Amino acid sequence: MRRGRHAAADGSFGRSAAVNAGRGAILILIALVIGIVLLQDFDDGPDNIDVSQTPDATPDTTEPLSTLPSTSTLPVRANKDIKVLVANGTTVSGAAGRVSQPLRDAGYNVLAPVDASPAVKANTRASAVYFATPDFEREAQRLREALNIAAPVATVPSPPPTADLRGANVVILVGPDLANAGTTTTTG
Repeated sequence: MRRGRHAAADGSFGRSAAVNAGRGAILILIALVIGIVLLQDFDDGPDNIDVSQTPDATPDTTEPLSTLPSTSTLPVRANKDIKVLVANGTTVSGAAGRVSQPLRDAGYNVLAPVDASPAVKANTRASAVYFATPDFEREAQRLREALNIAAPVATVPSPPPTADLRGANVVILVGPDLANAGTTTTTG
């Protein structure tokens, strides 16, 4: 190789290499600063959490979940779309049938009335309204109000009031208060 082909004798190659290395270092530094700034922008979560406002780890169980207001924005189902099973929890003959008829007249899909299991009959002190799934809680609430039942609606207990719920969405357990009240009026 001949001298001068690759580098100038005046040292300009050395100067240009130093300038390029300096430019590269500046570009790397700029990229590093931009990266840090971008990471800070994307990581704008809460840096200091106030522990006094965090919810307790254990929920307050003083109020049953079934009595909490529903936050659903869906409309309440039409009466015809609600399968209702009325179970007689008393020894009063025909009580479930007397409660069922006004519900049928109001357009509910009322299944044939049944007797509650003997264990339930022995312990029923008041009427109750149960929903089979949480999405029927509002409809159960509407039936509870229409029948003037004092107890809050709740999910179907285990064991249920009757062995076969027949696919009912809402179960009404007739207690002495409804059995002795005569006919029931229902709003639709």
